[in-house]
Amino acid sequence: MCMARKKGKKGLLQKARKRGKIPARKAARKPVYLSDEMRQSTSYEEVLLNSIISKGKPNEIPECALIFNSVLSGLTPAMRNLHYKSGISAGRLLYRIYQRERRYTWYEESVADLVRFFENAGFSRVSYSIMPERISIKFHNCDRSNLGANLHTFEAGMVSGFLTAGKEQQVQMAEVSCSSNGSEFCHFASELPSAQQKIRETALLEGLAERVKAEAESSKDGRQHFSEEYYLLGSASLTKSEYASEMNKIIYYMGGMIGSSLGLNTAKLRRSGKKLERLFSLLNLCSMKVKGTSPLACEMQFNSLKAKKEFVDISISFLNGLLKGYATESKTIHSSIAKRNGRYIVRVTEGNKKGDYKNKG
Repeated sequence: MCMARKKGKKGLLQKARKRGKIPARKAARKPVYLSDEMRQSTSYEEVLLNSIISKGKPNEIPECALIFNSVLSGLTPAMRNLHYKSGISAGRLLYRIYQRERRYTWYEESVADLVRFFENAGFSRVSYSIMPERISIKFHNCDRSNLGANLHTFEAGMVSGFLTAGKEQQVQMAEVSCSSNGSEFCHFASELPSAQQKIRETALLEGLAERVKAEAESSKDGRQHFSEEYYLLGSASLTKSEYASEMNKIIYYMGGMIGSSLGLNTAKLRRSGKKLERLFSLLNLCSMKVKGTSPLACEMQFNSLKAKKEFVDISISFLNGLLKGYATESKTIHSSIAKRNGRYIVRVTEGNKKGDYKNKG
């Protein structure tokens, strides 16, 4: 009697599903990386992660842009904390994306995929070791410019988020040595930092300005390149609304330092159009096209990945600082902004009336 009652209940459920009153059970869907159409319903962060995973034909950017990004994102303890948390968020999401396809039995299996992700992003010679109480990851080919600080806060956060999601318990990661701080490699380990590193902001910015100057004046392209999607992934802290005002001031100041070190006065700028284009490309701020230098006329283009107001504001602030030594009482710099085919285009022209560089868009 009991069995008959169960069978009858099952039959009623099947009939109800056929009539559409109860939704049918969904078949398990085979995980795939997102197509362009599917990406429209996903977060910006997931679009970038999937692009790096699939590799395809990545847009490559110089390592100098990554260093520029890391320095600006780590000038204060609050900014470093935000940069670290951005990495944690990206790392957690990355683990979930891989888990859809891999179905790891043990979290240790996932570390090889994390290493492969970093290699797709542009790092190479990445090694790792897993012990019961300690996880260690090393990047062996990072920049060797000694800027006096450990710069890879975002990467430490990303490893932490990825391992925390896999292990289902908090894994705190720290960069214990850095190639930008006198070490031969960048070393990340699952341990708490002994103390908050002290950063001399002015010295760090001056060191960065000298590094950028050397790259801008060099005729050689940098040896190492990274995925632009990875650069944008690590730029999240630069575009947070609560830091937008302060960040634009810092980038304006940074632009002024670099402009001063390059000597971008009136005479030099008139014969340095190509150098200006190279500088913006070097820092991956936008695609800069100098159309004339007497008077100054240029166009800043932002591709679909960077067609966000925050990136436009950062680039404009940098140009403001860069040209502050160029402006005189008889000159002013005007700008206009347009959006076309998913891209932002900023046109910059030189005028003769006294004034400041302002965004009229």
